[in-house]
Amino acid sequence: MLDQFLNLPAAVGLPIFVLIIVVLGMVPYLLAYSLLPAQISDETKSVAQSVFRISGALLGLLLSLTFADIRSEVTRVKDSVELEAAQVVDMYNDLARYDSEEATALLQKLIDFTKTILDEEWVKLEESRSDSKAWDLFGELQLDILELKPENERQKVLVSRLLQDIDEISDYRQERFYHAKKDPPIYLYIALFGFMITMTLFCVHPPKLASLLFMSMFSTFVAVVMYFSLAMSQPFDGPMSVSPRPFEVIYHDFIAN
Repeated sequence: MLDQFLNLPAAVGLPIFVLIIVVLGMVPYLLAYSLLPAQISDETKSVAQSVFRISGALLGLLLSLTFADIRSEVTRVKDSVELEAAQVVDMYNDLARYDSEEATALLQKLIDFTKTILDEEWVKLEESRSDSKAWDLFGELQLDILELKPENERQKVLVSRLLQDIDEISDYRQERFYHAKKDPPIYLYIALFGFMITMTLFCVHPPKLASLLFMSMFSTFVAVVMYFSLAMSQPFDGPMSVSPRPFEVIYHDFIAN
């Protein structure tokens, strides 16, 4: 449900998301205030204010931990993309040094594999789908490397390095596809629930202009943190998606030349 806002440009999705969160905060507050008796005792106000501060602190802690956790996952995904691109370059260099007809054919297949990642696979990652053509080419690369028959010590070393490279690329690709199919973290829904509870506890204060303004500012801050946490939780979709820039660099500036 929450991830539907990522289908919109950030300039549109963020204001709409903020507006919805502000309304979600105001509704329980106004509803709870309307159900309270006209006169509220000082003891009731004191208890509500104490619980409000505690729940607000817990909400802040939950949002900060969620943001930090999602941020670390995005960093890991970006690193895996860069490392995968680096391994492709290593494979290209090793195949160029292998100096055989089989290696030359593998070089072309590696170029096609990289181009397929850029032209087709990355688009499907945004839709949480895998690209069968890229996986087919990758499988062919694995089999062809296994079928190389080194004729000297240098080629034996290169084959060993190629097998290590292709194995590491496989790990990076699997991690990439795992994150491409992730749902928004449950913590964001818990944070949303905690936010509504926190706003309800503010009901001991009448809805004066200053109070409404302060609550709107607080709600806006919570909404912005939640929006960008949500955006980062979908690393290949939305306004903060991971860029295929490392593959673009190695393809246009190195491999394709």
